[in-house]
Amino acid sequence: MTFPSTIPSKFLSAGNELGVVAVGFSGGQCKPGVDAAPTALISAGLLTQLKEDLGYTLHHDDTVHNYSSLIPSSDPDYRNMKNPLAVSAVTKQLSNQVYEHAKYGRLVLTLGGDHSIAIGTIAGTSRAIKERLGREMAVIWVDAHADINTPETSESGNIHGMPVAFLTGLAKEEKADMFGWLGEEKALSLKKLVYIGLRDIDRGEKKILREHGIKAFSMHDIDKHGIGRVMEMALGHIGHDTPIHLSFDVDALDPQWAPSTGTPVRGGLTLREGDYIAECVHETGSLVAMDLVEVNPSLEAVGAADTIRAGCSLFNARPMSISSPLPSKLMDPARLRPHHSSANSQSDDYASDYQSSDDGYDYSIVDDAPEAQPTKAKKFKPAITSQASIEASASKGLEDADHAFTEIMPHIWQRHAGGRRAKIPEVDLDLEKGVSGGAATDEKNHRRRPQR
Repeated sequence: MTFPSTIPSKFLSAGNELGVVAVGFSGGQCKPGVDAAPTALISAGLLTQLKEDLGYTLHHDDTVHNYSSLIPSSDPDYRNMKNPLAVSAVTKQLSNQVYEHAKYGRLVLTLGGDHSIAIGTIAGTSRAIKERLGREMAVIWVDAHADINTPETSESGNIHGMPVAFLTGLAKEEKADMFGWLGEEKALSLKKLVYIGLRDIDRGEKKILREHGIKAFSMHDIDKHGIGRVMEMALGHIGHDTPIHLSFDVDALDPQWAPSTGTPVRGGLTLREGDYIAECVHETGSLVAMDLVEVNPSLEAVGAADTIRAGCSLFNARPMSISSPLPSKLMDPARLRPHHSSANSQSDDYASDYQSSDDGYDYSIVDDAPEAQPTKAKKFKPAITSQASIEASASKGLEDADHAFTEIMPHIWQRHAGGRRAKIPEVDLDLEKGVSGGAATDEKNHRRRPQR
């Protein structure tokens, strides 16, 4: 059960109004079925929940747009891009649709569709925010993949792996019908981009991330710091006075929770971690738009219902606290995970390039518990010193909770069996080591990893 939000919006003049755009488009990749996702999500009751449980006034044309009139009869590859005319035309139209909601100060929800549609959704939101508020907008991109390939660096040519490059101006094209409609003004600054959940990055993308110093949190970071601290760092990087567009690819979730997606990668977020990301962004009061993409009901038929339920859960996520926020150590869902010995846990050899910040926040991280005492509570230096008294009073309870969760509940966490990510190399941006942001093959079934 969810409840109407009590958190005022900083940037929406009509925060109780929700503009919904349903996009049945799959041209940014090659697997059919993702165009059926909006219908499946709506049939599962998503919009009813948003209206009745969360109290939104919905603005939706009761249509799942497939843009068939915009799809050309001939659409040859161009600069290594597949279906470039179709994707450009659809995203341009979608940009106008999102803008028509966002210009009135409404929250906008776009149901995809593959992730190429973010070219249109983010461009439309950014345009409206600049006109209404004169501000730049930030984007939190939750995804197993970086989707920042240029046409030249892409291995597959699928445009759903390129939207961030076009939005930030890293990829440019003068032809109006080939994304030239985006213009010279960038829809998104690289300084206002944050990734969460990365674990499958192409070689060319690693180079782009490194060269431009883009803030990115891999699954290794989430394992090491916990999702609560990662969200503190991500939101601290963006700042408290910036509108946020949350673009959520369901393949950020582990296939255990969302198997019905085109490019699943093992070792992802739990559903609770995904919900927590949405809760934290909502809690800032800065959320202005959200995309939910890459649900494909035609894949993994047995898991399609689970994936659809996961998608519905993400937008319905709301913080339950109605008082002062608890300290991040208490709120962090990672505390529900059992401790592991070094033999089963992820090696620290996969060091992250994104564990420090220069923005003035105290991001001191909890030291690992000694191996001989795996159930003892970790020593904690609170990042928010004003909450030190709360941390102190909760210390004894945390020790008891750590023991209970370690000794009683490990069996319910299937993702931890045998070391929860031991088989998957985490994101490593060392170009000399090559691509290691995800297994090249499925080690259990010996299937080649799907190309993004």
